[in-house]
Amino acid sequence: QLVIHAPFGARINKAWGLALRKRFCRSFNFELQAAATDNGLNIALAEQHSFPLADVFHFLNAETVQPVLEQAALAAPVFGTRWRWDANRSLALLRFQGGKKVPPQIQRIRSDDLLASVFPDVAACQENIEGDIQIPNHPLVNEVMKDVLTEAMDIDGVKDLLRGIESGRIRCIAVDTPVPSQFSHEILNANPYAYLDDAPLEERRARAVEMRRILPESVLEEVGRLDPAAIEQVRQEAWPDVRDADELHDVLHTLVAFPGEVTSNHVETGALARLVERSSTAWQPLFQHLESQNRALRARSYERHYWVAAERVKALSSLLPDATFDTTPHELGQASPTTDDTLLATVTGWMSHIGPTTASELGNLLGIPASEIEKALLRMEASGAILRGKFTYSTQDSKTIELRSTGQPAAAVPTNSYSETEWCDRRLLARIHRLTVATLRKQIEPVTPAVFMRWLLRWQHIAPGSQLQGERAVLETLRQLQGFEIPANAWERQVLAHRIADYDPAWLDQLCLTGAVGWGRLSPHPATLEASDGNGRRRVIPTSVAPIT
Repeated sequence: QLVIHAPFGARINKAWGLALRKRFCRSFNFELQAAATDNGLNIALAEQHSFPLADVFHFLNAETVQPVLEQAALAAPVFGTRWRWDANRSLALLRFQGGKKVPPQIQRIRSDDLLASVFPDVAACQENIEGDIQIPNHPLVNEVMKDVLTEAMDIDGVKDLLRGIESGRIRCIAVDTPVPSQFSHEILNANPYAYLDDAPLEERRARAVEMRRILPESVLEEVGRLDPAAIEQVRQEAWPDVRDADELHDVLHTLVAFPGEVTSNHVETGALARLVERSSTAWQPLFQHLESQNRALRARSYERHYWVAAERVKALSSLLPDATFDTTPHELGQASPTTDDTLLATVTGWMSHIGPTTASELGNLLGIPASEIEKALLRMEASGAILRGKFTYSTQDSKTIELRSTGQPAAAVPTNSYSETEWCDRRLLARIHRLTVATLRKQIEPVTPAVFMRWLLRWQHIAPGSQLQGERAVLETLRQLQGFEIPANAWERQVLAHRIADYDPAWLDQLCLTGAVGWGRLSPHPATLEASDGNGRRRVIPTSVAPIT
């Protein structure tokens, strides 16, 4: 999303947004969604658009912006609206006919017919028009263009804005961020009246932008923090389940380089290194079987050794130029890939199996500098394959974070290892979110009626073994039931006697004499209320009393 914070008003921002949208359309041959408000404008870009952000402020020129804006306005909804207004004001379209008002849908049809007669190019099929649309010198068309450029928009203000940018009088700062800032929320969630194109609300790219990660950390810890158990579960499920040598050979194709051993300093990096270490030990017989068939080789680089598929030998050589092999690899007619492509393929393979991780954690595991790993992660982020954020880090415990897995003891991980940005595959992160939401829903899942009744009987001290004892038990029971209206003769026989063991009526009298408990009525006296019994006769509602403590 390209969001420009420009507090110049909606008229200038709409003109600027329409002109930029037209310039993008001509440059990239791709129709873009755009919106503009009083405080900024937004253009929804796609993966095909790549350019330095600072260049966007120089896409338009003050001397040539008017023709570009005129062409952009012809295809915008504002042109059709202003056309109908001007056609009605000029009496070219009748709002009343035969003493009756012409229905709005009929007025639109007649307006389109009039536009096709006066300005055929704007209503014609655009596939048959080459170059710019020629605007005819017609009084009605000239009036509409004047209203569009000077009333609905401010062409003079846009020209002054562009001159200020060109002269340096207006300073423009370009910032590339992975998540939208707080200032972008208004424009990303703008209402349909701010749209500069006719795409419906449900198809707006801006509405698909995730804003969860820019919430304050205190809020995320309470309502947006991912469940560590869900993260560990997805990590275990995404890790390859190797059953034979053929499946391990496929895994080596995906991961390119698999560490043959994990040293002690790697164990400190967290759950990923421990997972790789366990798998390396369990898969050792399968590695040896592949090596005996010349389908996998053992490579060494700087006192590290890796397992690599025979078809990936040249890829590993480009990734680790100093790597040596225990056996001479066979030439398989492989093309020598570039280092960047090999690194991207390696990181892509690992990210699809390991869940949330950091560049330094993955770099320490593979023996590749973290800066190189981060370059590949940024390329994956640009394609939308991964997302960045704080997935396993929490500030609630400033000393350690416990990562628990089923059947495994808790391991304390230093929090500083998670203080940097984490990365996670988009599909794995979606699975973690679903498991986290399911866990939260299970925590507030309603109990069955039987469980609720058992709890209610214990809470009301009616269940066997839950009765209260002593004089203070009477006061506690009355506090629990205060304000509840029941007949006066039922309080002692049916309420207090069932909730208090060995109940003595003198206890209630003593509380009344001391003023701790008072009797009264909350509702009007029923004797003053009459109700019909359905046969035209009147009946009196029985009397009841209630305690007030």
